[in-house]
Amino acid sequence: MDLTVTCAAPVAFALNSIDNKPGTAADNKTFGLGLTAANEKIGAFSPRIMSVEADGVTAWAIDSIDDGTSWVRAPYVLPNRLTSTTTVGGQLPIAVQNLSVNALANVWISPSNNLTLTDEVAFDGSATFEMKYL
Repeated sequence: MDLTVTCAAPVAFALNSIDNKPGTAADNKTFGLGLTAANEKIGAFSPRIMSVEADGVTAWAIDSIDDGTSWVRAPYVLPNRLTSTTTVGGQLPIAVQNLSVNALANVWISPSNNLTLTDEVAFDGSATFEMKYL
């Protein structure tokens, strides 16, 4: 999947990742896929960041679990974290006008012996990325 952000001018920002199905993942480090009719957790997903381009230049994704006080390189987009962009080898967010991120959705399904599978089960995972100016 591709994510693009286009701003009128360069600005430092982060995306706050919100799990729209909270409490349905097996842990608090992934996004939930919803529940079966028997209220069993179906599984989880986590977007893996494959590439980042900031204003036409290869960049890195970084994330913060402490609302931007500290940043580390981010191989995944995870719930309840801020994700931003830095230069290759950088550690702090940079101002960007045009951002392009390519991600691959890694999906995990709960073992079938933990699920009641008498009917079709729809995956109902969803995440929102809320922009936060830094």
